[in-house]
Amino acid sequence: MTLENPDASQAASVILRYLPEGGGSPVSRVVVVAPHSRATVLANQDMPGQSFSLVVVASLPIVAERPMYFAYNGTQTGGSDVIGYQP
Repeated sequence: MTLENPDASQAASVILRYLPEGGGSPVSRVVVVAPHSRATVLANQDMPGQSFSLVVVASLPIVAERPMYFAYNGTQTGGSDVIGYQP
């Protein structure tokens, strides 16, 4: 996932709250995104081998993006992208 901070002067504090599928305790992580920049979060490293939902809460308006890429049988590549904005 990428987190983009469009603000030119303030860092954004972003809380990522992972909600494990089928119950279990939520796992939270804070990421600070510098002004006018972006940060990459590897969610599969935060929640290895688990299915989960994710809640994103930020101190400033940000853009959260979930790019996904794949290679099928080594012959076809592709991907998808979902973008969300928190005002």
